Amino acid sequence: MDTTWKTARWSWDSGSQGPARSPLLRYHAGRPAYAVQISRQKGGATPLFSKDVHSCPIKDERDWNAWLDNVQRQNAYFAAEPSVKLTSLLLSICPRHPDTEHNGERIRNPAILRHLPFPNEATFRRLVETFHIHQATSTMINRGWPIILRSEDHSGPEKKICYTLRCSNALENDTALALTFIPSKRLTYAIFFGYHGEEEKKRNRVDTILGRLVFAEHAALEPFTLINTFIQLEKVQRFEQVERHADEMADLIKNFQLNAATAAAKMSRPVHEDDPRDLVGLAAEMTLLRNGLVSWARELERFKAKAVVDFGSSAGGGKLPLLDAGEYLEREVDEYQMMVRRCEGMLEQVSMTFQMETSSIARQEVNKMKALAVLTMVFLPATFVATFMSMGLFNWQPGEGETVMSRYWWVYFAVAGGLTLVVFLVYFFWSRLTDAWSLWREKSDREMV
Repeated sequence: MDTTWKTARWSWDSGSQGPARSPLLRYHAGRPAYAVQISRQKGGATPLFSKDVHSCPIKDERDWNAWLDNVQRQNAYFAAEPSVKLTSLLLSICPRHPDTEHNGERIRNPAILRHLPFPNEATFRRLVETFHIHQATSTMINRGWPIILRSEDHSGPEKKICYTLRCSNALENDTALALTFIPSKRLTYAIFFGYHGEEEKKRNRVDTILGRLVFAEHAALEPFTLINTFIQLEKVQRFEQVERHADEMADLIKNFQLNAATAAAKMSRPVHEDDPRDLVGLAAEMTLLRNGLVSWARELERFKAKAVVDFGSSAGGGKLPLLDAGEYLEREVDEYQMMVRRCEGMLEQVSMTFQMETSSIARQEVNKMKALAVLTMVFLPATFVATFMSMGLFNWQPGEGETVMSRYWWVYFAVAGGLTLVVFLVYFFWSRLTDAWSLWREKSDREMV
């Protein structure tokens, strides 16, 4: 066995120091994983049938050890018999750990992918060593960033090409693929992470992966077929999420517009049957989905040049159309960009809906302010006159030598005018002081940065 592939990072974060290091991956026994093996003579062009795809559920440590022992025995036999020319695919499909529930509601855990269906670390370490999986895969699974990574290892007797594909953990039902291809032996090792078991009626099930391998016929043994399968399953899942969110958002927007129109006809405030927070929540999910699509399309674009060198026109075969790998990925990027525009269009509709709602509320508030202004214009002059007349400045029944207006009438205007001037001056200097304080704080923050 090639011992140059170290697996320490599968268990511990290499960035942490000291004894307080925390495990990157968690292991849970109980949920069966699936082992798949396909082998055939090199150059064989006979169709691949479902009976040629050997798959079995693996439930416990004994099953894992028995399967891995068989894999190692076969590898040793074929290495000792160079006359036997075989192309082989060894695949492990790790089912998704169930999400937790609280009060009957499912709580999505962004780090759920690092919970693996293995009884212990030693079993998974052995699988990693047997499959020559790249050591950085654990870090990528744990961090949850969307990435497509290609790397080569020349330390052993054979050249190994490793591919790691990971979609964003901010999205629902995130998945990952770790694949190692040995060109000299035509051996492909792969591990799928985060797929649902056959008993779950959801997308990304194990039987979907197996069905695509059978459908690919002899091309199932090509490493790009597995990469293509991962990309296609990811695309189907994300595009369905976009359409589902778009339909829900369209229904909510339609209800908001109908309620707003009814309220405008009745000259009353709109009362929505749908909670605005539902639309806000959908918009937030759509934004996350849009960002995930953009990031994944960028990774596909970067991977295109490497795929052309590695696979050329092997992006198909069997019942799958034979396409150039670069052309295939370019079409995938175009489809993602189209779906990104779909997301942006729905988000713009949500924005316009809330702008219309805000404008409707603002118009109603303006109408109320107009009514208040009219009442003020009606009563304010009369109130001023009544107050001014009741201040004792007028003597409506003057005696001999007395005047109707007091000679101290100017005191009222002097005091009122002076106080008004003082209030305006205080407001002026206070506003200048607060502006200067704000500018000083901004300057201090920039200097600290």
